[in-house]
Amino acid sequence: HAIIGETCELKRRDPQDDLITRLDSADPPLSTTEIKGLCTNLLLAGHETTATSSALGIALLLERPDQLASFRSQPDRVPQSIEELVRFRTLLTDSGAGIPRLCVEDVDYYGTRIHKGDWVMASTGIANSDPAVCPRDLQDLDLGRDDPAPHMSFGFGPHTCLGQHL
Repeated sequence: HAIIGETCELKRRDPQDDLITRLDSADPPLSTTEIKGLCTNLLLAGHETTATSSALGIALLLERPDQLASFRSQPDRVPQSIEELVRFRTLLTDSGAGIPRLCVEDVDYYGTRIHKGDWVMASTGIANSDPAVCPRDLQDLDLGRDDPAPHMSFGFGPHTCLGQHL
């Protein structure tokens, strides 16, 4: 946190074409505390999720020699394979955790009333294998899928992960 604060001061003295300089010149202006918080969040969340997702993907391939062979033999399909690896196993699905969200308006969800101010927990693992969204068998890892199955591993809408393109 201190290093990011020092970097903020450096960028104020010598602005560059970078994230901290852009945050420092935002309209409305952000305080140094806000910039430090945003940058710390990006650094920690980005590093942890990227490192963990990479490790989980490698572990999946090592556990499934047939999928590893498919991955190695089709380098042109690496983007689709990565989407499938991310869909199949993420930090959230492996931990059993969900993504807590605060309901901002009253909603009827399949006969259940969720009130404004209620907390709900979205299960990424269940969403990523929902047959209503994708009728194919999504319970198994399949790097040979013709088209990547849709997934919620990076969130959606205003909660979309900024680093999903990594």
